Amino acid sequence: MNEDYNKSEIIESINDINKNNKFKINTNIYLNLKKSNGEYFVNNITSELSLFFSGSRNNFDEKYNYQFITINSLNPNKYNYDYLSNKRYNLVKSKMPKFSKKYNYKKDGYILLLFSNSTGWFKNNLKNKLSLADNIINLIKDIRRYTDREIIIRLHPKDLEKHNFINSLKINNFKKVKLKKKKYYDLLDTLNNLLKINDFKKVKLKNDNLLDTLNNSYCCFTQNSKIIFDLVNIGIPLFNLNCYNVNYFNNIFIKLKYIENLENINLPDRELFLKYYYRFIFFTYELYEKDGLNKILKYYNIIDD
Repeated sequence: MNEDYNKSEIIESINDINKNNKFKINTNIYLNLKKSNGEYFVNNITSELSLFFSGSRNNFDEKYNYQFITINSLNPNKYNYDYLSNKRYNLVKSKMPKFSKKYNYKKDGYILLLFSNSTGWFKNNLKNKLSLADNIINLIKDIRRYTDREIIIRLHPKDLEKHNFINSLKINNFKKVKLKKKKYYDLLDTLNNLLKINDFKKVKLKNDNLLDTLNNSYCCFTQNSKIIFDLVNIGIPLFNLNCYNVNYFNNIFIKLKYIENLENINLPDRELFLKYYYRFIFFTYELYEKDGLNKILKYYNIIDD
């Protein structure tokens, strides 16, 4: 969770509300989703009333960390939520990355493949039961059916940290130290080897400054990551990585066959996307305002007024 998100305080507040018998029925509260079964909680609806808190941050302005809160499923598309008022939409919009009214992409830029942490929610829900590295190779093959643009693969910093940790153990040659292959799977090394075997042209693994990378992109592939809010606000055309069996966000991805034809198609309505998904965003500071948690629970119709 975010550093300024004190889980114990939230739990205490929930207990206080419960003591006052304000909860309408038994309610499950999920505060830490790091080790959740992503596929189960995205593809299914819980049998009992459940509230999911997923902490996140603005990648280019960490002033406003937020909670992405859904009810009965991690999937924000599984529930018929109330309409988001213009007042609430404008409040959320004012604290999220600035919205560009037009799409922004570099016509001669590269294709960016932007990945979340490979050991996150969806690590066991990879497409076709293949490794993430194998799914990436298949994706590159699909892209090459339509374009020969340069492709930049940007792995999550945590995967690079794991790679560096594994390398440090190898360099130091510690005795009687063994790594569990499944836990310490080195995505970077595996992917590098597969790229060499397939002899792809103009495909690179790079982790340069994220904003600079985006500014030089023609388009971006992503899936199930809340960085999508940054990307949508900037105005970068988006395609689905399609490496996982589940999709957290919908209605914003362009079909792959149009990748070299962006100027001649109707691109997805980015503001319509934000107006739907911003209804799930509450800023962390709101939790600590007077009756802040109460207001959020009332919003989801979980407690009585």
